[in-house]
Amino acid sequence: MVVYYHAHGLLIKRHTELGLTNEFWAREHGLTKFGALGVDIFFIISGFIIFHSAWDKKITARSFLFLRVRRIYPLYWVASILFIAITFLPGTSYSLSGLDIFASLLLIPKYFNGDVKPVLEVGWSLYYEMFFYLLFSALIWQARERILVQMTGLFSLLIIAGNFVSIDFGIWKVITNERLLEFIAGGWAAYFYRNGSIRWNGYLRWCAIIVAVSGTIAFVLFDEWREDYSALITRAPIAIAVFSCFLFDEKLKNYVGGRVTSFLGDASYSIYLFHMFPFIILSGMWKRGLGVPPFDGIATWAVLICVGAAAGIGAHLLIERPMMSLLRGKQFYRTVPAG
Repeated sequence: MVVYYHAHGLLIKRHTELGLTNEFWAREHGLTKFGALGVDIFFIISGFIIFHSAWDKKITARSFLFLRVRRIYPLYWVASILFIAITFLPGTSYSLSGLDIFASLLLIPKYFNGDVKPVLEVGWSLYYEMFFYLLFSALIWQARERILVQMTGLFSLLIIAGNFVSIDFGIWKVITNERLLEFIAGGWAAYFYRNGSIRWNGYLRWCAIIVAVSGTIAFVLFDEWREDYSALITRAPIAIAVFSCFLFDEKLKNYVGGRVTSFLGDASYSIYLFHMFPFIILSGMWKRGLGVPPFDGIATWAVLICVGAAAGIGAHLLIERPMMSLLRGKQFYRTVPAG
């Protein structure tokens, strides 16, 4: 979904050079912005996985953070350093300061080019991931139900505070963002999934489908709804409904099983981090009138999606897998035996 969204963004940026005269290629639309909901689904999945995987395990804060840092930072550093290297090539329009690079590599929220994001812009979502991990690790000594309740309350208070106290500071913008509650939604999904208190049936299936479909229609068709209202109203219900269907509904689970989807799931982090690199190269070429595709906008869009996904899959096979295999062989952490 994110690759789909960013591929259209590249066509918006270069529609003049590509000779795309239809208004669809000149600005963002609900049909294309819908791809950004992939991040909302990702946050819910992340909240679910963290709570679900740690629910009945005793693990130290140090061990938990080590595992999370090992999963997030090394591949992110490879992608970031590659991007930073590209910015030093002749003809690029990027201007990076030492502070920009330092803060980005450590995932310290900071304004860059007018927004809170690292120099590798797709990494903005990792700010929220790391804040969620840090808070979870600080509370990890407690029962998971208590952590879930406490984080629900704390995130809610921070979001309310952010609406009343405006501080133009990167970290404040992150810790008061309403999307943090999507991690909590994933945590509550883990709670209900583990205790079996939700008796999924045809009625709940249709309720979830109706929420997902009606929410999608509103998001795609009505600009004011999509742009003027809270993401907790316009985006989160769609993501929660879709996630719930494939978590609780045994029939729907069959549609996402299999080796291909499992592989794409394994490669999803690499796809997220590396899909922009061919887009950056193509953008520079098209700006100079080089390699302009001979086919129409829809075909170009489809090719971009395939090329972006292929770049991520290649990074997964050539970089992520060998790197994680090596790092998993290093036992720098300690878990506490259950019981």
